[in-house]
Amino acid sequence: MDPASADKDFKRGSTSTNSTSNFTYEELSNGMTCPTCEGTGKIPRGREDDLVALIPFTDDRLKPRRTWLYVFLSIFACAVVAGILVAFLIPRPILLQQLGDVQTVATWYNTSKPEMKLTLQTDFEVYNYNFFSLTEQSMSIIARWSEQVIGTNVTMLNATTGGRQSHQFSANVTVTITESVLVSHCVGTATPSHLIYMQFTSEFQYRLMSQDQQETDIYYKPVSCSPLPGPS
Repeated sequence: MDPASADKDFKRGSTSTNSTSNFTYEELSNGMTCPTCEGTGKIPRGREDDLVALIPFTDDRLKPRRTWLYVFLSIFACAVVAGILVAFLIPRPILLQQLGDVQTVATWYNTSKPEMKLTLQTDFEVYNYNFFSLTEQSMSIIARWSEQVIGTNVTMLNATTGGRQSHQFSANVTVTITESVLVSHCVGTATPSHLIYMQFTSEFQYRLMSQDQQETDIYYKPVSCSPLPGPS
């Protein structure tokens, strides 16, 4: 074969046969070697699925449509999910209310000296604005008369208030009156109404989302100090 004509056929991309090497090859892509064929022009056995796919840069498959729409919808969905989680999980304050009057449930007084003790009961209601429950731990009450502390007590509760629910409970405190004027006012028959105005400070301890918290309420109430039937 004329070497000049063989070289011309090679450049044109035709198939050439070499009698010494006993294999054929084809020139692809204007002289570039096929990366999968390893220059032989044929795919080796067992590597039929091991191919390299080359996609032109101008192929429409590389230009997805409505990309900004998909991005906007993804951001909007994430914002909605985050808003729902915040609405349900963000801690909200609770509402603690003192209900009605302070009731006198027991009285004791000493006739030999001016001293009187009153056991007072107060009703409360707690409303849980959260979507998860809280644990009621204790209620402490401090009673004052004329800026003087005359009684303190802590009532253990150990109750649970569900989410978006309310619960009522009672707490007691025992006050001691040693002012002779007050004892005479309560025991004597000269005054028709045996009432004493006291200041109460209630401290409600509860646990919310694994955190101990406190709610304080201050109120003024008239208290009946008239002796109740029973041992004096």
